[in-house]
Amino acid sequence: MLPSRFVCLAAALCAALLACSAHAAGPCAAMKSIVASSVSDAANRAAGGKKSQGGHVGLHMRDARSPLPKSGAKSQLGKSAFADWDAFTTAFGTWRTAAGKHVECGSNGSQKDIVDAASVGITEGWTCAKAGKDGICTQWDPFEPVKVCFWYANAQSTGGTWLLNTAYPSRNEDCN
Repeated sequence: MLPSRFVCLAAALCAALLACSAHAAGPCAAMKSIVASSVSDAANRAAGGKKSQGGHVGLHMRDARSPLPKSGAKSQLGKSAFADWDAFTTAFGTWRTAAGKHVECGSNGSQKDIVDAASVGITEGWTCAKAGKDGICTQWDPFEPVKVCFWYANAQSTGGTWLLNTAYPSRNEDCN
């Protein structure tokens, strides 16, 4: 029989490992840090802390403002967009609370959920056909989205914090 201190140590170690693995994995869309990074453009840009470049969901808005998010492209040209932040937050909120298969986040890397656009209320999308010198789109072409993509990231640059890196409507099944 093992001494009680070894049994207690083993039990504590098992509990700690379970707690760590439970904390590290779970549906991305339900993670507190990801939800927090989805509430506004400012919150998304600031996500991940001071060392992070944050997310660039704001790049995919028709009403984007200059300067564009640091972690995004230098221009909206060729990018697809939601009507505005309200359309995006409604779509993401619908997805977060929907039953079904949500991608799991582990300890690092990136993951994505690709969902039917209509299932999250997105029936309109726009592609930037022309942008000004500041990268802000000046001409939008409408399209009917097939999918909506939610991309999550956790990298060294985010200080180990998962965030909603980007989201956009897509005319493609695979969001490419």
